[in-house]
Amino acid sequence: MRIPAFGFVALVCLVACGDHVCTLDMRAAIALEIRDSLSNHPAAHRSSVILEGVGVYDSMFYDMSLNGGDTLAISQLLSPANSQGQPGTYTIRVRHAGYQLWQRHDVEVPGGSCGVGRSPVMITVRLQPLP
Repeated sequence: MRIPAFGFVALVCLVACGDHVCTLDMRAAIALEIRDSLSNHPAAHRSSVILEGVGVYDSMFYDMSLNGGDTLAISQLLSPANSQGQPGTYTIRVRHAGYQLWQRHDVEVPGGSCGVGRSPVMITVRLQPLP
């Protein structure tokens, strides 16, 4: 019995690859929960987020009014930063009018077999109001 070449490749992949499949879906590498440090109210609305790492620079401005959402109901900001799937060490900066600059260095994004891990790195940002 002769097996066509493509059948042989498929058979080898089934045996060697198992059921592990990498998809092309974009996953957030980092999830930020942005809050006012005094009131603990959500403060993601109109926040600017910058993520920097080796060979990566990503930024976003989060405006709830553009999404038709309620500012007080949504407290989590998911950044598509690092959607290329690059594990590594990053610096995160959050700017918001009326608050001091928040930043964290050496944020480690672990890698997986398909790029970044399945779950984003969760960080709670507590913004300090300006004096």
